[in-house]
Amino acid sequence: MRTIEESEKYYAEVLSYTLEKKPEKPLTLFDISGNAHYEDICSNWYAFFLDPQKEHGFGTLFLDSLTELINSKSNKTNDLLWEADSFTIIREHFTGRGSIDLLIAERDTKDSYRKAVIIENKIYAALNNDLEDYYSSIKVSDENKRGVVLSLYPLETNHTHFVNITHSEWLKKINAGLGNYWQKAGDKYLMFLRDFILNLESMGESTEGMNADLKFYMQHASKINELCQLQIEALGFLAESISLHLDKSGWEWQRSYDGYVSLQYSKNSNFRGYLYFDELFDKHQFKFALWIVEDTMEAWKRLSIEDIVALEAKYANQIDIKNKRQSKAWIHIGEKMYTEIEQNEIENFGVYVDSLLADQWEKLLEEINILCSKK
Repeated sequence: MRTIEESEKYYAEVLSYTLEKKPEKPLTLFDISGNAHYEDICSNWYAFFLDPQKEHGFGTLFLDSLTELINSKSNKTNDLLWEADSFTIIREHFTGRGSIDLLIAERDTKDSYRKAVIIENKIYAALNNDLEDYYSSIKVSDENKRGVVLSLYPLETNHTHFVNITHSEWLKKINAGLGNYWQKAGDKYLMFLRDFILNLESMGESTEGMNADLKFYMQHASKINELCQLQIEALGFLAESISLHLDKSGWEWQRSYDGYVSLQYSKNSNFRGYLYFDELFDKHQFKFALWIVEDTMEAWKRLSIEDIVALEAKYANQIDIKNKRQSKAWIHIGEKMYTEIEQNEIENFGVYVDSLLADQWEKLLEEINILCSKK
């Protein structure tokens, strides 16, 4: 068995590593509405911004940016060019077998097209679509027809006539040309566009492959996993220490969870205690929370406001009594966060906790018991 000094040396590189601090993702309209990663929602917004006839004021910015990227990536000998105001944007164009997410088409007659861009939009889903069906269903000559797989990260389309363009590539082009539209676009649509871009950028960041932290874990996974197992054993030591030393506090052991334990009061089984110690080793703090159930809970509900306020005032400096959270099955009465726990108290955690619960909680429990027994 290694000594502490030997273990510190063995794990030195892991222990000295500092995780990269990730910037907080800005909240967007898409996050609030709960549809940030939906492909259909994303395609709807693209369709709106691609149409210069819509009120957004960005004109052909989206189409011009996309066309420039297509022309730079396509293996076709001719560039794709659009005639002003002659194209249409179609969502969910049905092929007979499948559905094209976005179709940009320049009409020849009422029922036919002379140019077309077929777009398959991907967020997190895999590319399992029948691209050949999509491509062949649009009756336009090859020289005037392009296919695009839009994705968060680069991928192989495995189709001669489809190029891959990432959302990031398209949005960068849009951003580069946005300055020409500031005066035309209203504040509302500039805000919408900003949130649209932020949302797609943040999703793209999560798919860019392994960052430095993940690579570090891959290189040191064995030692890191050993430390994770050690953490489990350390939390297990705390739980066992509590179970072995409950005595004068009147609390009885119920069960152990991941980082906390549940207790039941011997003088009234309707008192339930939860002791959370998952932050004990690193932050030297733990929390005890008191809940009541069944008959005691029903009696508590019948207490007068005056009784509860008097109880809160009496124990205000000792315990945070908060009759705020409740359900049909329980009421959260109060809790206390204990901080600056010393090493010797951690080493003798069960004895320390038993003494603390007896000294600081027993009188409150007795008083609640007396009050509720009268109701």
